[in-house]
Amino acid sequence: MPHSPEEALASATDGGYDVRDDREQDARGRLADFLEARRDDVVERWEEAAARIGRARGAASAPTPPAVVEEYLTRLAGALRQWGPVPVTTAAVWREVADQHDLYRSRGDFAIELRVEELIALRQALLLTIASDGARGPSDADIGAMGATIAAIIDAAVLDLVAHYVQHRDALARQARGEYVAFVTHELKNPLTSAMLAASRLGNGAAETAHERTLELVQRNLKRVARLIDTFLMGAQLEADRIHPHQVDICIGEVLDRAVATAVQGANRPDVRVEVSADRSLVVHVDPTLTIAAVQSVIAASLQFSDKSLVTINVEDRTERLILHVHDQCAGIPAEQGAAVFVPFRESHPGKPVPGLGLAVARRLVQEQGGSVTVQTQRAGGCHFQIELPKR
Repeated sequence: MPHSPEEALASATDGGYDVRDDREQDARGRLADFLEARRDDVVERWEEAAARIGRARGAASAPTPPAVVEEYLTRLAGALRQWGPVPVTTAAVWREVADQHDLYRSRGDFAIELRVEELIALRQALLLTIASDGARGPSDADIGAMGATIAAIIDAAVLDLVAHYVQHRDALARQARGEYVAFVTHELKNPLTSAMLAASRLGNGAAETAHERTLELVQRNLKRVARLIDTFLMGAQLEADRIHPHQVDICIGEVLDRAVATAVQGANRPDVRVEVSADRSLVVHVDPTLTIAAVQSVIAASLQFSDKSLVTINVEDRTERLILHVHDQCAGIPAEQGAAVFVPFRESHPGKPVPGLGLAVARRLVQEQGGSVTVQTQRAGGCHFQIELPKR
């Protein structure tokens, strides 16, 4: 019975080595020697390529430190001297280094594109360093064998990277579904509880004036429930790609009238008034229902966030677009948190309630029609939403 990998292989091949496996093992040994002798040269070439990748991507991506690549190449040399399939043994090395140095994250996000580009750059650095040895270097046959081994190593790392990305994406999807269910439950429970308590008072023989106030409370909360349900359904339909805008020409005045009326009615902020300044005859080419819902959500958010008594809406006419400028008088949003107001369930405004799905859905509805929704903090205080809508 064989007691070593070599003996096992010899037994499986009628007492002789498989020449191809023998050559592969030799190539792995030479590549391990090469990595140990020329590691610094490989890292230097890789660092130059990584710098170019970083400049192309900008400051949003955090590159892999060169010391991490040095460690990977050192461990790789040791793995190549072990017996076993190259993809398995070298993938284990990559996984250990990636986990130890958190290479799969870049400022909180899964940096899969950056890491793939860096691995491709590492393959090029290895091949260029091998070829640069000239007359002192390996033969063409050796270069070919080592190149095949290098390709297998990089492919194994990329496959491991993709597998981790899929796991990360699925985990985020599960988390989003859980947050969605919790948010829907919480948001629907509050107005329903208020409506049920108010309805219970109607049977207690209260005075007529109290009945009227109670009935108003019931109606307001039930309308709130209806709006929440409509928003949740629209968000789900957008995610399922079931909403397809039917764009027609419509006057911006009609869009604003309906959007403002619905927003004011639902915001329950009688202390805040809305002033509109616009040429009502200007025409946009949009889906009326979707656009009114989106504009209403932005106005409602401004009413909700505003700390003072005024929200203003102005319309700017450009060649191919109309821009709705919605200004509120809140305390403002830090610049780094501006994009968060469009993320579902994310608390984005200091001291204010979670905006929920309203602004996230509004942005998607406008984007589906070729427009955009953005927000900025004004120097004098308050937030400035811009809704760009296409004209014919």
